[in-house]
Order: sequence, then structure tokens, then C-alpha cells
Amino acid sequence: MKQFAGIQECPILSRHVDYFTIACVCFFSLLAPKISRRIGLEYTLFGALLLLAAGIIIRSIPYITALFFGTTVLGIAIAVCNVLLPSLIKREFCNKVGIMTGIYAVSMNLWAAVASGITIPITEGVEFGWRGALACWVLLSVVSIVFWFPQTKNQSWPLRPNLFKTKISVRTSNPLAQ
Repeated sequence: MKQFAGIQECPILSRHVDYFTIACVCFFSLLAPKISRRIGLEYTLFGALLLLAAGIIIRSIPYITALFFGTTVLGIAIAVCNVLLPSLIKREFCNKVGIMTGIYAVSMNLWAAVASGITIPITEGVEFGWRGALACWVLLSVVSIVFWFPQTKNQSWPLRPNLFKTKISVRTSNPLAQ
């Protein structure tokens, strides 16, 4: 396998890396709730954080196949987290869903901006190269894993399927609503 110097060498490959990420997000966004119902929300998010760290590490390996495989793993982790974190917010902060969702959205955008602003100086100033700069972000993933691990002890076990089949009756005087 030939070593890969940089994605800029082949624009077609750079487009395919983006397509892999989008395809993973599309496909695994549909599977995330099913996985969560089977093994629980906390364990699913913990697994997604492990995948995120693994994807960053794999993507930093200097081979094209590692770049594509790591990007695929990252796409899976991002899809699962993007689908399940809002439901966690709704469950844990049911009286403050709006403000907590806003804090979640702002923090995602803020950290994305910080990562974009810091990665280039790490690449050029510290001379890690783009792989080393991306590998630095695994540290935040590891910190997240350490802080999330205690949440797995508070696992909310999946609900039984028959709980979703309960019939709700609503009485109203409006004839259109009956």
C-alpha cells in the first residue's frame, strides 16, 4: 500500500471522503434509535465516543485505506451522537429543553470554530502535519470518554416495546377532533 502524502494530491479522493461521511451519517442516523432501544442510551453514546476516538486515530494513519476507514468510523460516531444527544437532553432536562438544546447547539458550533482555528497553527507551527494535528483532537475524545463512563452506571434500560402501543384517548368538544 502506497503511503499517502496528502488529500490535496487527488481531488476525486477528497470528494469521496466527504461522500463516505455523508453516507454514514444518513444510514446510521436511521439505526441509532434502534441500537439505543436495544442496549440503552448511555451505552450507545459511550460506544459512539469510543468509535469517535478510534476513528480519529485510524484516520491519522498515513494510508489511504486508513483515511477512508477512519472517516467511515467517524461518520458512524457523529451520526449516532447527533441523533441521540437531543433525546438525552429532552429526557434529562424535560423542564428546560429549549435552553439546554440551545447550549448544546452553541457548544457544538463553538468547538467546531475553535478546532478550525487551532488545527492550522498546530499543523504548521508545531509541525505535526495535518495527521498530527487531527490526532491531537483524540485527547478531547478521551476526556469525553472518561467523563461519560460514570453515566453508564446510571443506564436507563430500554423500554419494552409494548409501552409504545398504549392508546391515548383525548376528550374534546370540537367535533372535528373526534
